[in-house]
Amino acid sequence: MAGLTGTATLTAASWDQVRRDPGLEAVDLTLHILGGRIRLHVVRTELSQDVWLSVLGQTDAGIATVERAVIGGRSIPVIR
Repeated sequence: MAGLTGTATLTAASWDQVRRDPGLEAVDLTLHILGGRIRLHVVRTELSQDVWLSVLGQTDAGIATVERAVIGGRSIPVIR
């Protein structure tokens, strides 16, 4: 995602593209489990690729909502 600035906002369509990008460093998620919400900061370097993809797959299942993505050291809000 070259050209993103710190004030850029990702849309659902651009999120699908970005989440497969190796430049994605971290995401802030809100997990929706049993009627409750758990906020989670997930850093790619701390997780195996399988676990990272599993966490991001939760967004597709509607279990998690992505609030922010960190790309190239910049925090980018995500609109879902």
